[in-house]
Amino acid sequence: MPGLHGNESLRTKAHIAHGTVISTAIVLWFPLGAIILRLFSSKNAAWWHIVWQMTGMFLLLVGFALGCWLSYLHNELWNKSHEVFGTVIVGLFFLQPVLGLVHHRYFSVTGKKNYKRVLHIWYGRILIALGIICGGMGVKLAANATKGETAAYGAVAGVVFVAYIASLLSYYRRGGTEENSLEANRDARELPK
Repeated sequence: MPGLHGNESLRTKAHIAHGTVISTAIVLWFPLGAIILRLFSSKNAAWWHIVWQMTGMFLLLVGFALGCWLSYLHNELWNKSHEVFGTVIVGLFFLQPVLGLVHHRYFSVTGKKNYKRVLHIWYGRILIALGIICGGMGVKLAANATKGETAAYGAVAGVVFVAYIASLLSYYRRGGTEENSLEANRDARELPK
């Protein structure tokens, strides 16, 4: 019978679930959401971006909740750098949708890009980078991760990074600009105000 902090099998499963879910959100889901917005010039691209990223936020919260539960299971509430750093990063992620909404509302009124767009884009890129670093800290903290698991985490992060850069290069090579992209996505001005 498991004690107050669960048995070893439960903790192992919780570690795997936490690492898998939160890595999926940060290493795959959020970057792909940015890629979707740049590569697809359909009239619904802005809506797809919003729905995709909100799904990523859900995954992030599930992964974070699992991480909090793990801290409880180990009776180590936020006394490791991975836990503190991860908590701060998750908190900072909540500002990103607000920045996106502020950017969108400004564009809806003026039809022009400005620093709010740049702030939304770069804030997201920085959060993803910090999240990937925190994930690496988590792999190291797990201490029982095999070299293969550690290499897989790095490889997936690297492949997504290359895909993200390739999508940006493709977008700009096609003559893409924020104005062209949002002009092509007429829906972008029709999102709720």
